[in-house]
This record gives sequence, C-alpha cells and structure tokens, in this order.
Amino acid sequence: MSHLRLLSKFRNALVQLSYLPRAFVLVWTAVRRWTVAWAVLLLAQGLLPVATVYLKRTFGDSLWW
Repeated sequence: MSHLRLLSKFRNALVQLSYLPRAFVLVWTAVRRWTVAWAVLLLAQGLLPVATVYLKRTFGDSLWW
C-alpha cells in the first residue's frame, strides 16, 4: 500500500472520529439507560480476560507448590 493511500485512509478515519461525540450525545439523549447498561457490560467484557488469567495463575501456583 502506498504512503499516500495510507495517509488518505488515516485522514478519513480522523474525519469520521470527529463525529463520535455528537453521535454519543444523540444516543445518550435517546436511550440513557441502555447506554449505561451497554457501558457496564463492555467494561465487564474487558475485565473478564484479566480475571481469568489472574485466577488461572493463582490456581496454577497453588498446584505447583
């Protein structure tokens, strides 16, 4: 991929990213409770792999020693 095409894609991504705050305000205004529920579930989904690794490490250490 040429550098100019990559730069063009990056600029387009930045333009699209500038719409994100307005879109979030629109969604927040329309369905506040669902937005909060979605954010909580997204946070939990992000923390589950960390918890899994931590628990497996703890369990593995208890078996090894």
